[in-house]
Amino acid sequence: MLQKKKSIKTSDLFDRMNISLVTMRRDLKELEREKVISIGYGYVKLNEKEDHSLFISRLKENYETKKKLINKAIEYIDEDDTLFMDESTTSYILGVELSKRFNRLHIITNGLNLLLHFSENSNFFVQSCGGTLQHGFNSLIGPKAEENLQQFSASKAFFSCSAIHENGLYELSTFTAKTKKIMLERSQTNYLIADSSKFKEVALYKSIELEMVKNIITNYKASFLPKHINRIIV
Repeated sequence: MLQKKKSIKTSDLFDRMNISLVTMRRDLKELEREKVISIGYGYVKLNEKEDHSLFISRLKENYETKKKLINKAIEYIDEDDTLFMDESTTSYILGVELSKRFNRLHIITNGLNLLLHFSENSNFFVQSCGGTLQHGFNSLIGPKAEENLQQFSASKAFFSCSAIHENGLYELSTFTAKTKKIMLERSQTNYLIADSSKFKEVALYKSIELEMVKNIITNYKASFLPKHINRIIV
């Protein structure tokens, strides 16, 4: 609605949304904290500069489908788990939902936006892998990040990818590919969260062999996936 109108009265927004006033206020505050919108007296305005950022653009892609997959992923998370989470927008949405539903989690991530979210929204024990900031991806990468990740272990890793093909998973950055592979190597089990669009995309850098993937949460029935992968179809 804001993409079409740029600004809207909060009263009009409430009239058109099938949610409670408390829920709407909470969600608007969350968007304001993420600097996606500005809230004025009686109105909400879209922040144009943030709206055109690469991260926000990626966040909006297939958002509702990602949310459904994430709600399923949460069923496989327990209080006191130690989780690897990558820099993907999918992991970011998962992180937002974890803040609402859990109290005691240990999070290890290379995602800058995820770190910023947890700094304001969670009492979780959160660790960054450090490293070099990768422009355009809002992720921490490089030899230092890879070295630090080797020192951690996690019970579960939750991650996404840019593309899925018969011969593996692919990313748009070779550095992102390396950090993600280490996360999987250092976790007891892992969950790939991927909507149907990932099976039609093309990306440059191979990151992970399909043999490394243990579970996939998806809305797409891909016939080429190896039999050992536990398919969780939403």
